[in-house]
Amino acid sequence: MTRTNAATTGDNIRDNVEQVVITNAASDTYLIRVAHKGTLVDTNGAAASQRISILVSGNIAQPKPPLVLASPLLVSSNQVALSWPSVVGLRYELQYKDDLNVTNWTNIGGEISATKTNVAVTTAFTNAIRFYRVAELQ
Repeated sequence: MTRTNAATTGDNIRDNVEQVVITNAASDTYLIRVAHKGTLVDTNGAAASQRISILVSGNIAQPKPPLVLASPLLVSSNQVALSWPSVVGLRYELQYKDDLNVTNWTNIGGEISATKTNVAVTTAFTNAIRFYRVAELQ
């Protein structure tokens, strides 16, 4: 079957494809909310969920936040929490050194893959003076 008619506005009861067009869009932040009317059912008539995919075009990537550690938070007598703003999908590595006169930093654990816009990691705490940094991996 060949579709020859252009998309129209209004409720679509024929398929699961929807299109939203914002003409003369202002430079602003927009919220995309996916909802449905009524109850979704499967082929047997039982209540069901529906997986979705969203394709957005015309958007502009936001700049990366500055890669700065927040003040360490003492979680317990032997653990400290470190956090920083991140970019979802990027990989980071947390490092420390106890002496600023030493050239090399020591890695704490392995790679950290950001799944949210803020990363928080809990690590061992010692009473020694310790300097931390976070590095973005390629």
